[in-house]
Amino acid sequence: MDHPIDVAEFGDRRAIKHRQKTVSLRDLSMRLPPAKSKETMTHIKLGTFSGEPTAKGSYRHNAAHVTVSGVEGDYDQGTMSPQDAVAALANAGLAALVYTTPSHQQDGKGHRWRVLCPLSTDTTPGERADLLARVNGVLGGVLGDESFTPSQSFNYGRIKGNPDPEVHLVDGRFLDQCADLDAAAIGKPTADRGEPGIAQDLSHDTFRVDKAKGMLESAAERLADTDVARNEVLCREAYLLGGLLANNLLDRESILDALLPAMAESGFTDDHAGGDESEVTRIIVAQLVAGAKHPLDPFSQMEFDDEPEESTFSQEIYDLLGDPPKPAFLESASCLAGVAIPPREWMVSDLIPHRTVTILGGDGGTGKSLVALQLAISSAARTDWLGQNVERPGPVVYISAEDERDELHRRMADVTQEAGLQFTDLSDLNFRSLAGENAILADLDRRTGKMQATALFKMLDKNVKAIKPTLVVLDTLADLHSGDQNDQSHARQFITLLRGLCVRHGCTVLLLAHPSLTGINSGTGTGGSMAWGNSVRSRLYLRRVKEDGTEADPDLRILETMKSNYGKIGGQVTLRWQDGAFHAVSAEDESEMQATAEHVFLVLLDQATEIGQKVSPHTGQNYAPAMFEAEAKAKGVSKTALIAAMRTLIKDDMIAVDTVGPPSKRRSVLVKSHGGFTDD
Repeated sequence: MDHPIDVAEFGDRRAIKHRQKTVSLRDLSMRLPPAKSKETMTHIKLGTFSGEPTAKGSYRHNAAHVTVSGVEGDYDQGTMSPQDAVAALANAGLAALVYTTPSHQQDGKGHRWRVLCPLSTDTTPGERADLLARVNGVLGGVLGDESFTPSQSFNYGRIKGNPDPEVHLVDGRFLDQCADLDAAAIGKPTADRGEPGIAQDLSHDTFRVDKAKGMLESAAERLADTDVARNEVLCREAYLLGGLLANNLLDRESILDALLPAMAESGFTDDHAGGDESEVTRIIVAQLVAGAKHPLDPFSQMEFDDEPEESTFSQEIYDLLGDPPKPAFLESASCLAGVAIPPREWMVSDLIPHRTVTILGGDGGTGKSLVALQLAISSAARTDWLGQNVERPGPVVYISAEDERDELHRRMADVTQEAGLQFTDLSDLNFRSLAGENAILADLDRRTGKMQATALFKMLDKNVKAIKPTLVVLDTLADLHSGDQNDQSHARQFITLLRGLCVRHGCTVLLLAHPSLTGINSGTGTGGSMAWGNSVRSRLYLRRVKEDGTEADPDLRILETMKSNYGKIGGQVTLRWQDGAFHAVSAEDESEMQATAEHVFLVLLDQATEIGQKVSPHTGQNYAPAMFEAEAKAKGVSKTALIAAMRTLIKDDMIAVDTVGPPSKRRSVLVKSHGGFTDD
């Protein structure tokens, strides 16, 4: 435990800072350097490095790896506890340090830990793989493949504000003195890729080309959903696609266009490439080159007369690449036995789900920007929103491409004053007006037809990463991307780009959008391609309240759930604009308003009857709500409320529909029933 060993320490995963230290396992177990986040944690490697950086300034690379003073193993499959690992190492009599990682038992990820085993004397990097295989054998072959990467370093320490990691010391023998473990050693598995093949130009075969495109799309979906062993899975998928590339079934650009966004969505670009997309491109291209030496024809083993079966095709893929790692793609549902079911996360219950994209639609001037700004203020100030509980309050990023900074200032002043808040309560509300500027977050590449993240989006992503907001508001869709809103592919790509923000940074994105004229007239609030609504998990629509095309109460709005993958649709929140902000109309308020409207209707019906004026329950020249509208409005009752009151009074037998006039000109009129009365 106290034997001195060489340890290389790097400032973070980028390794642009490096220093050498001589410490013991006991020293390491007692020293947990603090960090603000996982990305800024110290990285360590047992051994020495020459101090020669790469062109990008990294001191951690294979050419600079000089000596090995111990080995490191990484475990992230989730099922083996650190206590089980300690027991296995102790049973083998092997000295070790086992510590848990920041993601250990976080967000349902299960057990995540690392093991360090010291040597009695330094050796060369070429001996490291065999020594690590001894440890892997003791642990049953569970160590991740990245453990065998010669110069791979691993983070070590603690994150401020998070629970300290578990640290376990195991007393025993030095690893290089345990030759008895060689019999059960388990090294890194390698796939037998066979001899290089001969490429064919199959680009003329549309059936094979379509199949190859389907493979590419499936690969991108798998990569976007992968959260463990992401580098290994990327290499496997890119290698396979290289075989299709060799036969001219795909082109390099389409492969990169599909895989790069997927790796960004999975978090790999940030976590393993420091946000450098060119590094991910380098990995993909290297595997395409390797895979191109083994050209792949999807239907080479089949009779081409019949449409091939998917199962046969999949068998060929994995015969070529070897079995995929189960944790990266498929897992048995039995592993969920005894695991607590994660609760559904909401930003606002039944309206806005957390960690995904919600569209809030509304035609110009309806007030959707104000509704969204009120949500932003409620989240930042930890208050209710429109009578609803904000379940994930916290920091907010609010981007407006429509309203100037002064207008945002005025609106925030109105909302804070109405809510009894001060601007000093809004330190967590981070806003930016892009009115009059280029606000494009995703630009259409006319050559490829693909939506590409702009420098502005990357700046937004960087700020979201630093601020860690629970909510990001983007106003509005039409200003934020240069694609065709009627193009399904453009819509899906843009929403996928925004969902990547949610996945990487654990935030909710509220995207404001204008409906089309058809969407307004139909009451659905849709606009452009149906893919906009299909791609998000929730869609809200803020609409005016109209009757027969007339807006009787210009201050009244309905916020309606038009789509919800996680809850019911059709739910409504009635809002009224007053003093610069929207307020929810409660059930008690609605009941009181209804009673007032019924009373006013009866009074006005009495007045009409006294002067001999006939009013009708049917739309037309003598339509009662229209005849009463002017006087009712003076009493604070809208035409819409009068219509509802008339229907309720007829249903409750407070008023009746009578038929009057000669046989040649019969008409319906409203009269008081015996139960009707007024109280002036």
